Amino acid sequence: MGAKMFSNDDLLQSLLAAATPLSDHVTHEHFSAQLLAEGILLIEPQQAGDTDIVLSCGIHGNETAPIELCNKLLQQIFTGELQPKQRLLFIFGNPTAMRQATRFVVENLNRLFCGSHQQGEQNLERQRAAELEQALVTFFNDASRQRIHWDLHTAIRSSKHEKFAVCPYQPQRGYQRQTLAPLAAAGIEAFLFNHAPAFTFSYHSSHTFGADAFTVELGKVAPFGDNDLSRLSALEQVLRALIEQQPLAADNNTLAQAKFYQVKRVITRDETEFSFTFPDDTANFTAFTAGDAIAKNGNKTVFCDVTGEAVVFPNAKVAIGQRAALCVVSVALNDVCM
Repeated sequence: MGAKMFSNDDLLQSLLAAATPLSDHVTHEHFSAQLLAEGILLIEPQQAGDTDIVLSCGIHGNETAPIELCNKLLQQIFTGELQPKQRLLFIFGNPTAMRQATRFVVENLNRLFCGSHQQGEQNLERQRAAELEQALVTFFNDASRQRIHWDLHTAIRSSKHEKFAVCPYQPQRGYQRQTLAPLAAAGIEAFLFNHAPAFTFSYHSSHTFGADAFTVELGKVAPFGDNDLSRLSALEQVLRALIEQQPLAADNNTLAQAKFYQVKRVITRDETEFSFTFPDDTANFTAFTAGDAIAKNGNKTVFCDVTGEAVVFPNAKVAIGQRAALCVVSVALNDVCM
């Protein structure tokens, strides 16, 4: 393999130790690897297929299971167990937050894309968002190639659907079954279709580069070392197949077994005094009845609009002006997908 690229060929260990790589470029028998910036690794096979794949994790530094999974895939690539046949960009989004075992250092990195990082006083996360956007410009340099971006996360709380994908708003292109089917094969139980533009990493890839991009939620947050990666075995198998350009065991029957939701509205924290009316351990996708009080926003009460409306990503501690929760309703696959 030539010179080592990372200490013990382990990018995660190097990131957590803030270690300087022994080399920022390595030529392997079957591929070359280049460290574009801290935690951003480009892999170019000698004979690449027709797809550019971005696998990002650690956009929130304490969401460790996807970080460990991506590190495992990289180790398999460097040992030769996994032979890449597609161009790959591995992104470990917020290394400083990873080292501090926190969601972010100054502000939520996943609200700073699509140029939003330019609109405010600069800090670590805003600088990192600009760096990640530039990495995508460098990587997605050929519009004739298929583009895939799976942004891997874990959620703050438990969920009625342990693994689910958030589909960025894309009214011009729409969604196709063959795009969603690999996610269903990877164990994704539910799909949440957004209703408006956003400043998330997956929306940036979808909107700016036309990528088949998704925010993929993979269970609940846990510290490094406390994750059971066997629960992500289906996802690992699909990612290995994508990386090696192997046929995917994915079909529309698998997809049809999933649940589908459409965002109906967003609850925004507008006031200093903000709280939800339900317990902190309430799971994502918990449904309410029409007329139920959902949140207190200053002196205003937010009520459930329709029976069956469910709440996803409730977080009363977000900054004023940011999304505190999504309200979603169940829809049929045919209503949202071609």
